[in-house]
Amino acid sequence: MPMKPICVTCKLFYRPSRNGVWFLEGMPSGAGWAPYKLWHGDEWSCRGCGSTIIVGVAPQPFSEHFEPDFKRKVELRLEQIWSNPIFKSMTEQ
Repeated sequence: MPMKPICVTCKLFYRPSRNGVWFLEGMPSGAGWAPYKLWHGDEWSCRGCGSTIIVGVAPQPFSEHFEPDFKRKVELRLEQIWSNPIFKSMTEQ
């Protein structure tokens, strides 16, 4: 079993905080970012500083931007997508 991730700042192990988190990978587009790939993983957090990471991600994305139903797949999971302001702005384009 691989070692749990460690927070560099606090020197503590990250702990699972939420399983089954959807998130978007972005790509540069004009002056901002555009949705590129839809992924699924588990959110872990540091109990010391509260930083979060996503681990346990599959080797392949759930969906990619060139697929005909990519936008629909993102919209169906919009409420579940990791609440990072960058991801939110990407989905509003």
